[in-house]
Amino acid sequence: MKALSLLQPWAWLIVQPDPKRPHYPLKDIENRTWNLPKSFELPQRVYIHASLGWDELPFEIPREITFQKNIKVPIKEDLAFGAIIGEVTIMGSTTLPMSYNPWFVGPYGFELMYPRAYDTPILCRGQLKFWTPPQEIMEPRYVKIDFDWCECGDYRQDHDLETGRCRMPDNMAHGMQPCLAFRLSRMASEIPEPFRIR
Repeated sequence: MKALSLLQPWAWLIVQPDPKRPHYPLKDIENRTWNLPKSFELPQRVYIHASLGWDELPFEIPREITFQKNIKVPIKEDLAFGAIIGEVTIMGSTTLPMSYNPWFVGPYGFELMYPRAYDTPILCRGQLKFWTPPQEIMEPRYVKIDFDWCECGDYRQDHDLETGRCRMPDNMAHGMQPCLAFRLSRMASEIPEPFRIR
């Protein structure tokens, strides 16, 4: 599994689930000056690495947004640095300003879901762009996802088994596109039996 390094407090915000939308992280967009590689398969699970740096200047931005969500961002001394602190799933990439998402500044934004914060950070030196952590310090880590409930708000049984589209007549949450959680459930079926949750 690949890893992506971020400055704090952005890394912490990405591995923490939103209490009102638990399938999404508090910060569900990761802004980059470069887009996903063409060979990058979606959706894809990645480790989130907190680099040694601290992003001082824009800290008022997350503070304002998390204040609206009633979320307290830890102070610098309480955050982990130079370590893999969790994981998240990259669902796609956008280049369009999304007026409903205050986190997007572009020029590229990686769309994120299914965050998981580790109880114990894994000390590791980061790298630029996507990179692979040393195998000797990692171990299989799988997140439990409730595949019976999709992000559109309807149950998995209410989706077409072939296309993944929601069959509920009053739900246009994802239009003609398959539910992302439905697509992930197919990926989960490929996880080796000893590590499979569902």
